[in-house]
Amino acid sequence: MSVKKDTRNQKNLRVGVDLGSKNFRIIASVLTDMSPNPQIITGAVGEAEGIRQGRILDMPACIAALNRLVKKTEIELGEKIQNVNVAITGDFIKTKTIHTKMTVAKASNEVTELDFENAKLEATSQILPNSPFHILNTTLSEVKLDGKKIRGSALHQVGGIIEMKFILHLIPKKILEEYVQLFDELELNVSELVFSSVANYIPLTKRSERVAGVGILNIGHDTTTFTYFENELPVVMKSWSIGGANITNDIALMLSTKIEDAEEIKKNFKNLNIKKVQQIINARVEDICDLITAELQDVAPMGKIAGGIILTGGGSKIEDIELTIKKCLGMQVQNGNKILMTLTKNLLKDSSWAVAYGLCYFDSKERTPVQEVWEKVKKYFNKFLSVVSP
Repeated sequence: MSVKKDTRNQKNLRVGVDLGSKNFRIIASVLTDMSPNPQIITGAVGEAEGIRQGRILDMPACIAALNRLVKKTEIELGEKIQNVNVAITGDFIKTKTIHTKMTVAKASNEVTELDFENAKLEATSQILPNSPFHILNTTLSEVKLDGKKIRGSALHQVGGIIEMKFILHLIPKKILEEYVQLFDELELNVSELVFSSVANYIPLTKRSERVAGVGILNIGHDTTTFTYFENELPVVMKSWSIGGANITNDIALMLSTKIEDAEEIKKNFKNLNIKKVQQIINARVEDICDLITAELQDVAPMGKIAGGIILTGGGSKIEDIELTIKKCLGMQVQNGNKILMTLTKNLLKDSSWAVAYGLCYFDSKERTPVQEVWEKVKKYFNKFLSVVSP
């Protein structure tokens, strides 16, 4: 993919790298004065090698596969890539919800940025230095003032006690070291390292939808992620080890066919007139819907979402899957492919690109918490190598 763009008045180059289990994707873009959305310059996709569910199992193979895409992108750009924003996924990422409660800092009881900073510090401090995990992302999920849930911004409102709920995504230190080694070998600086669902929703949802309530369901190759927004805050952020590959494997087993053939059947079973496949797909989709229903029971009115669900990822290509999910959940379902096509004026026609493109919205100019953790781990890792290497 290569797109000629007028880059005059460009502010900075933004590169998103999505490390999926089936494919690696890179998008290079610029932010101009002409649009609030990153303008795509080029993109590249290639088969993921040496990685499975976010775990790097073969470092040389992973380095080689990603390096091919980076070099291809650099040739299209005509310059070397230095900084990247990266998204990962996997069942090793743990989600921890932390509640904080404290007195409003200002004497006038007006809520300020300081209250949010204090609450975030309180939340992150609960992950002790000797923990086997690093904090990957910290996301504000709910705000209450004097016991009442705040809709809209709490800034400048007046109250005595402020409560906040944060969702922390935690990554094992050992796995983070693997990613440090990967990008160190590629000579790339990582400005942001995020859970894929943190980037996925950005190009697919509008602020009004996130305020009213909307769910983003990403059915990937090995993993499914689900995020539910209400009042513009993520109330639910979950990941499950079930994806399109499970459906493909089920079809291959039930029909006694090759994996490659089962993948094609999954996408076009009606055209092939194989009725049994619908039942196989429904069984797995119902499993996913049951997981979503369980998450929504206590946080969404009657377990329903006002804005429905946006379906994205490779699983969105399965024939009639939108109708199946709509029937299971009793909610409106939109296909993210159409949303992304409209946003990018047909440059991106597959919502599997949503994560890589969403990463391009992150501003890498200022130093981020991820960079601080990354540099700390990198320093430790390089010191370790100097000891064990001859």
